[in-house]
Formats: sequence, C-alpha cells, structure tokens
Amino acid sequence: MSLVREEQQPHPQVRFFLGYSGWSAGQLEAELKEKSWIIFRQANENLIFDTRPDDLWKKVLSLMGGRFKMYSNYPIDPRMN
Repeated sequence: MSLVREEQQPHPQVRFFLGYSGWSAGQLEAELKEKSWIIFRQANENLIFDTRPDDLWKKVLSLMGGRFKMYSNYPIDPRMN
C-alpha cells in the first residue's frame, strides 16, 4: 500500500517503500527451500517504474503465468471471493 498518492509525489518515477522485515538465523533460507516465497526473476525497468504501485503485484503474477496467473485474479480481501 502506498503511503503517498502517486499524483502527490514530487517525482512519480521514484518510489519509496517503508517497512521492516527480519529473520532469525537460517529462517529465510528455510523459507526459500520450502517455496514459501514467490520469486520473479524477469523484472525490468518498465515493469518497475511504469506500473502503478496498486497494479504491480497483479501484473507480476499474471506475467508468471500458470497458477500464478490464476492468483492474480484473486480479490485483495479473500472474504470478497
């Protein structure tokens, strides 16, 4: 979720992401091994800088195809399904 509306940003081509994530020793490696993360390795400048922040997750999943494309159509709130 963006804290600042895109129209209000002084330079819309620059995005800021705030937050914190932390893992204990070996936790991230274990999560990667368990395939708990969705990893997209085909990002490019256009995708990152020309996609509206609210559309980025859906677009990436759609580009990944297969089951991920199906996930891209899930509602943000699963209770709305």
